[in-house]
Amino acid sequence: MTIHARIMRESPKGSRHHCEHREQNPNHHKQNPSTAEWPTVSRRLKWAAQSWSISILGAVILSLILPLIVSQFTGAAVEPETVDSIEWSFVLQIPVWLGMLSPLILLKINKVDWREHVGLRVHAIRSPLDVGVGIATGVALQMWVIPLAYELVVFRVVNALSATQVDSDDLQRHAQQLVDKVQTPVQVFALLLMAVLIAPVLEEMFYRGFIQKTLEERFTPAIAVMITAPIFALAHFQVLQFPGLVIVGVVCGLMLQYTKRIGMAICCHMSFNAYAVIHLL
Repeated sequence: MTIHARIMRESPKGSRHHCEHREQNPNHHKQNPSTAEWPTVSRRLKWAAQSWSISILGAVILSLILPLIVSQFTGAAVEPETVDSIEWSFVLQIPVWLGMLSPLILLKINKVDWREHVGLRVHAIRSPLDVGVGIATGVALQMWVIPLAYELVVFRVVNALSATQVDSDDLQRHAQQLVDKVQTPVQVFALLLMAVLIAPVLEEMFYRGFIQKTLEERFTPAIAVMITAPIFALAHFQVLQFPGLVIVGVVCGLMLQYTKRIGMAICCHMSFNAYAVIHLL
């Protein structure tokens, strides 16, 4: 029996008590009568931490055993060029992507509407606006906001604290190394699929839709954004890019809070990555 159904049974239809409950809990989640009660905040955060940890471990293990598997089937040692290819990078991302999906799968197993939880909604009028604003914001972040933040603050602080001087070339080095692996149309497609489609969609649903919205049940919306954004940035394991990724995380988090839909944040993330890839190709 759903929470909503229990309240309707206990309170007359249209009663003040029922209306007050709907007003106080506009995002109450549906559950199957046979299931346990809605997973707690602690339980859902535990799911996220375990899923992320297992996915990283899975990627490391796969990177170690994949050359052995390929060698077993081909009868020859794996060449260094193969290990450094975009196809190889794509395969190693699969455990990470599965890890991001697993909390949503657990919600589904617990009879929870995961689409409602992450804000995966479509609105006839507002969704097209989400797409336009998201794309424009992602491009603006890449072209102006983040470069300006690095020139005015980040590079000055890092160069003042470190003996090694850094600049915009160092900031782009990781992305440039990934793009340099691309040699064929198939590899271009694989890179775009990985960086512009799969990663933005899954990362936004995991970090913003699952983690941030779960944290909002325990903290204020602003604190939830400020916790989730650094977690998102840390998960990329890129020290110099950390401040820029925090900015992206904050912007996407505010988009979700303002619209109550994940679409704008996904489009922002997609266009942010797309601009970087196309600019470096």
